[in-house]
Order: sequence, then C-alpha cells, then structure tokens
Amino acid sequence: MESKEYRAKITSKNQLTLPAGVSAFLHVGPGQEIRFEVSDEGVTVKPVSVRERLKPLIGSGRVGRGMTFDEVNSYMRELRGHDEFDDRDGD
Repeated sequence: MESKEYRAKITSKNQLTLPAGVSAFLHVGPGQEIRFEVSDEGVTVKPVSVRERLKPLIGSGRVGRGMTFDEVNSYMRELRGHDEFDDRDGD
C-alpha cells in the first residue's frame, strides 16, 4: 500500500478532527471509537471493535445458570395451561 500523510490540528480542548482519508481507511464514522496504542516505535491508531465495546456487557444480564431446553418447554406448557401437542383430550 502506498504511504500517505494526513494532518490534523489539535484544538485548545485537546480535540482533533480525524481526516476523511484516515476515517475511510479505518472504516469508522461518527459515534465510533478509535484506540491509540503508544509504544517506543510510535503511535498506532486502530478502530475499537463492536465486540470489544460490548465485552463488559456480555453475560451481565444473566442470573444463575439459566434453563435447559426441556425446562423452557415445561415452563411454557405451564404458562399456557396445557400442552398444545397433547392430543389426549380428543380434539
């Protein structure tokens, strides 16, 4: 890939506007996050993946072990008050 140079000016609030060529290369847009990795070699800019942004939420709504498939079916039959697949009533 051909190397290109982009420049951005830092505002008095330490903000900068990402040049269009950089945002297109990173496939990011308004509201998305980018990460700056700083090392002895310099600074690397990378987009923050959806998976990474959602990682703190994964499993946070789960309480206990959950139910098995059979337990869910049994619970649904109980809620309905009958077993819709039971033909013993003669209908």
